[in-house]
Amino acid sequence: MDWSQYSIPAMRLETRFGDRVVPAFCDRPKNVWAMVTEAAARNPDGEALVCGDSRMTWREAVARSAQIAAGFGKLGLVSGDRVAVLLGNRIEFVLTMFAAAHAG
Repeated sequence: MDWSQYSIPAMRLETRFGDRVVPAFCDRPKNVWAMVTEAAARNPDGEALVCGDSRMTWREAVARSAQIAAGFGKLGLVSGDRVAVLLGNRIEFVLTMFAAAHAG
């Protein structure tokens, strides 16, 4: 394989987890929800989630996650509250995690 067409992304050292210095990519999404919405903007009709016979595009995943996040708000949850998720490996688990990231 010809690797010359690929470049190494710029990195920098950042202090995380107290006093631990770790390498981090310079150009990265601000948070998980930003990562999801950027992926949806780049490829809205691309496959985002697959579980068995169930498939969901990025557009559908963002819309459904936003609905779930709105439901969190209707339940009285605010940014910073904790959400526990007890689901098996399925699309709804990922959507709920995306929704929690969206809600803050």
